[in-house]
Amino acid sequence: LHTLLATVPKEDKLIVLGDCNAHVGTDHAAWQGVLGPHGFGGCNDNGLLFLRTSADHLHLLTNVFFLIPTREKATWMHTRSRRWQLLQYILVQRPDRQDMLVSKVIRDADV
Repeated sequence: LHTLLATVPKEDKLIVLGDCNAHVGTDHAAWQGVLGPHGFGGCNDNGLLFLRTSADHLHLLTNVFFLIPTREKATWMHTRSRRWQLLQYILVQRPDRQDMLVSKVIRDADV
């Protein structure tokens, strides 16, 4: 991911969609400009790496910038805890934030 973000010219629009297997948590004050105020859950090592990489390249995670119900944000339910998790993310450059109207998941979609 770092190599991709480093090689794309800043004037190009870049949208990265993917399953990052990362939990980024809710600490939007510490990750201002990267993490929005509507996240949930805790942060794991992959999440921390994902947040650092996003911050280094001035990108933000759009999934947690919009106030939408958890069922439209979460992508997977843990089988034992029955808690919803957000594992897939949409990453855009900060100046392109204004172009994002909303980002929602479509669970169980055959794509």
